[in-house]
Amino acid sequence: MALDNTQTSKVQIQNGNELIIQGALEAGFHLYTGYPGSPLADYFNILYEKKEEFQKKGLRVVIANSEANAAAMASGAKQANKNTLVAMKSMGLHVAADALSVGNFANPGTGGVVVVVGDDPWSISTSSPADSRYLFKHLHIPFLDPSTPNELKDWIKVALDISLKTSVYQGLL
Repeated sequence: MALDNTQTSKVQIQNGNELIIQGALEAGFHLYTGYPGSPLADYFNILYEKKEEFQKKGLRVVIANSEANAAAMASGAKQANKNTLVAMKSMGLHVAADALSVGNFANPGTGGVVVVVGDDPWSISTSSPADSRYLFKHLHIPFLDPSTPNELKDWIKVALDISLKTSVYQGLL
């Protein structure tokens, strides 16, 4: 069946980074931070393009100096009762591990923290294959592993809700 022009003009195709941001906007985050690296490298480019829109909404976007610095920012935002989305590549989860572990359990705030990790187990865009599920388990950070683009977008809110209800950081692959 062929689509006519009115049907094709309504189709919007989004990549994974755009779906993460769309899901986060729908969920209600105050701070978007992390450290760029493939496969999430384009995440910050998209945020930068929308920086004026974000500023008008009172949302803050900060590219951290490292993944550990982003995890520390998340801890501070949680204490200030602000919701934070932290994005990093799989190897970055190793860099942030100490700060995430300490912040996850020693943090009395009521803000939610979602850690989105872009895994590349086949080394298509990174030099080292990784599967973050094992490190999330080691850090006692529960995680969601979506299997469709819709789940990726929609589960950002689910992850935030879990974090807010449990006061524990929530991972999302």
